[in-house]
Amino acid sequence: MPLPHEVFVQLRDRCSQLVADEVAGGAQTSESQDEMRTRCIRRVVGDYSSSEHALSPEEEHALGTELFAALYGLGPLQPFLDDQNVENIDVVGAAKTFIRFGDGRKLLYEDLFPNDDEVVRVIGTAVASHGLTERRFDRAHPIVKVRLRDGSRMCAVQGVSPHPSVSIRRHRLGDMPLGDLVLHGMLDADLAEFLVACVQAKKNIVVAGPMNGGKTTLLRALCAEIPPAERIITVEQTLELGLDAQEARHPDCVAMEAREANAEGQGEMTMAELVKSTLHMNADRVIVGEVLGSEVVPMLKAMSQGRSGSMCTIHAENSEVAFQRLTMYALEDQQLPVEAVERLICSTIHLVVQIDAVPIIEGGEHLGMRRVVSSIREVEGYIDGRRMTSELWRPDPESFRAVQTSVPPTKDLRTSLERVGYEFIATEPAWT
Repeated sequence: MPLPHEVFVQLRDRCSQLVADEVAGGAQTSESQDEMRTRCIRRVVGDYSSSEHALSPEEEHALGTELFAALYGLGPLQPFLDDQNVENIDVVGAAKTFIRFGDGRKLLYEDLFPNDDEVVRVIGTAVASHGLTERRFDRAHPIVKVRLRDGSRMCAVQGVSPHPSVSIRRHRLGDMPLGDLVLHGMLDADLAEFLVACVQAKKNIVVAGPMNGGKTTLLRALCAEIPPAERIITVEQTLELGLDAQEARHPDCVAMEAREANAEGQGEMTMAELVKSTLHMNADRVIVGEVLGSEVVPMLKAMSQGRSGSMCTIHAENSEVAFQRLTMYALEDQQLPVEAVERLICSTIHLVVQIDAVPIIEGGEHLGMRRVVSSIREVEGYIDGRRMTSELWRPDPESFRAVQTSVPPTKDLRTSLERVGYEFIATEPAWT
C-alpha cells in the first residue's frame, strides 16, 4: 500500500540528510557513490519498518527503489525510463502522463505526481546533476533542456503554461551500427554499404528528417564507421550523441555542449563559438548534433578547411527544405549575399541523407511510426546561378525505403568511393 505523501517526504528528507552527513564526514570507503546512497536509504527504510510499520521484504525493496528514484532519478517517471520498450514520455502537470511505447501504443497514466510542485521538484533535482554545466529549473529559468544519463533528451517548462510540462525522448535503438539498423528495417543492406563507403571516403554528410524521426540514431550509426584512429570533436546544444563514451570505437573524442548564461548574464557559450573552436583542436572530423542557427557558417568553414568527413543533422521534411534551412540560418547571422551562401553550401556538403517517419496502419488503426532512410541526394555544385543536385536513392512506393536510381554519381564521388573499395553500379529501378 502506498505511503501517504507526507510520510514519504519525511523519509526522503531523512535519506537526503543521512547522505549529506556521510559526504560531510569524509569517510573513505571502497564503495561507490550509488552504493553509499543505497546503504543510507536501506538504513532509513529499515528504521521505519522496524518501528511500528512492519514491512515485508518486498515492500522494503519497493520503498527503497522509490526513494532512490525520488532523490537521484526522475521519481515516478524512473520506471518508464528503465523500460526499454518506452519510446517517449510526456507529462502535463501532476495529473496526466502519456507514455508512448515502441510498438506504437500510447497510454495515459493519471496522478503519478501528488501535485505540480512535485513535478517541478523532481525535474529540478534531476537537471542539477546532468549535463556538463550547471542547469536550473525555477521561475527565473522556466525552460531546461538536458541529456539524461541513459542518453534520453528531456525538455521541461514551467510558468509559461497552466501546468509544468515535461517531454522525454528516448533513443531506443541506442548504440547501433548501420548493420543493426538494416535489421530494424530503417534501410536496405546495399544502401548501408554505400553509406559506409561515404563515411570512409570522408564525404561531408547532412542527415535531414522530421522531429523524432531517427536523425540522431542514424548519425550515431554513421559515426560508428569512422576509423578509431581519427580525432572527433562533437558539438551539441544538449549532449545526446555520446560518442565520447564509446571508448573502443572513438578513443580520441571530445564532446562539447553549449552553455547558457548564468544568473548574472555571464558565461554563455554558443554553438557557433564552440564550432569555431574546433578549428584549433586538431580535429579530423567535426560532428554537429543538430544545426539550429548561427553555427552553420562556422560548421561549413570547418568542413572545407581540412575536416572532410564531418557530419550534422537538421530538421527538415525533405532535402530541399534542408538546403533552404541551411541557407536561412546562414543568412540570419552572416552579412553575406545569398549567392555566396549557396556557393559555400554547394562546395562543402557532399550528400544529404533524408529520413522519413512512415505511419504504421493496420485495420484502419494508427499504430505508430516506423523510421526509414528514404532518399540520398548528391550535391553536384552551384552552376549558372543554381544549386545542382542528383537523387541517387529515392523512396520505394511501397516500403518508402530508399532504392537506388539509375542516376549516376559525379565523377568526384565515384572516384572517392573507388578509393575505399566501393564500386558504384547504377541500376534501373523496378518501378517508374
